[in-house]
Amino acid sequence: MNPQRLALTERRRAALRVGTVSVRAVATVIDAGVAAGVRRDILMTAADATNEDLRDPDARLPVASVVALWQALAKHIADPGFAVRAGAALRTRQLGLVGYVASFSATLRDALERVERYGRLLTEEVEFRLDAPRPQGALVVRRIAPGSDQPFSQDYALAGALQVSRELTGLDITPTEVSFTYEQPSSIVAHRRHFRSPLHFGEKAAAITLRARDLALPIRKADEMLAGYLSKYAEVALGSLTRGQTTRHSVRAAIWSVLADGKPSLDRVAAALHVAPRTLQRRLAGERTSLQTEIETIRKTMGMAMLRDHSYSVEDVAFLLGYSEPSAFYRSFRRWTGTTPGQFRMAE
Repeated sequence: MNPQRLALTERRRAALRVGTVSVRAVATVIDAGVAAGVRRDILMTAADATNEDLRDPDARLPVASVVALWQALAKHIADPGFAVRAGAALRTRQLGLVGYVASFSATLRDALERVERYGRLLTEEVEFRLDAPRPQGALVVRRIAPGSDQPFSQDYALAGALQVSRELTGLDITPTEVSFTYEQPSSIVAHRRHFRSPLHFGEKAAAITLRARDLALPIRKADEMLAGYLSKYAEVALGSLTRGQTTRHSVRAAIWSVLADGKPSLDRVAAALHVAPRTLQRRLAGERTSLQTEIETIRKTMGMAMLRDHSYSVEDVAFLLGYSEPSAFYRSFRRWTGTTPGQFRMAE
């Protein structure tokens, strides 16, 4: 494999760690979109989520669901302040186990360190990292799923992180600065109102920088004994993190994990899921789908997501989706959308 293809493969394989996202996270974003005037059915379709999925608080969806959801919101909502306000409305209880572990930590630093450690339980689309040089620290939010690094998703994560920090401490914390990787939008009124600190756009990393004294603030409900117990439970949950609650979702995660090496075969996907090929076929049939249908769904969903990310060329997208040559991807994409990848990219 040539160096360029090797680099692309490694880049995509790094993203494979983001296999699934808690249905809690998807449901919260869908509710925010509906409150902003987007029809629920549009958002449910984009996320490929069913009402049954959303009723199960322990369910997980493929990360492609939340990537496509954010892209649908960006298409239907013109207000650049939408995601900041949605993040500002986030509450710790909506974070599930991650929120509870943070809520009983001793200090804000301890809480954010646990978010860094256990954040994958909420979403594997985002990587949280607490860089804490003295005299201050920065909570870095890195979105690592292909196609996901766009303004709304970034605003939501940063605004939500600050809101949760304020809720945990009971104090109106103000960062020393906030950085965004995208260029400054047409309006930053919502950004200024929520963050109330210097804002920097077009930066290399998305981050909130907090003062050391704020990181040392006690958590209102601090109970380190309980936090320690919950952390042990979180460790167990982290070690057994599922790739999706249904066979369909598990298969999609497995397909994505082997796609760059070519079109996945039944034997390879079954081996990745540690089941017999015939068992896998039977389970998929029971959910009224097939391996071929799921391969097409993943290729279409992630193909559209990556085309919206201009750091990938059309040829790169074809390669990462397992096509032997770009022309095969062009034919598939025209069948899915009625247009070419280039035309789709220009229209977005």
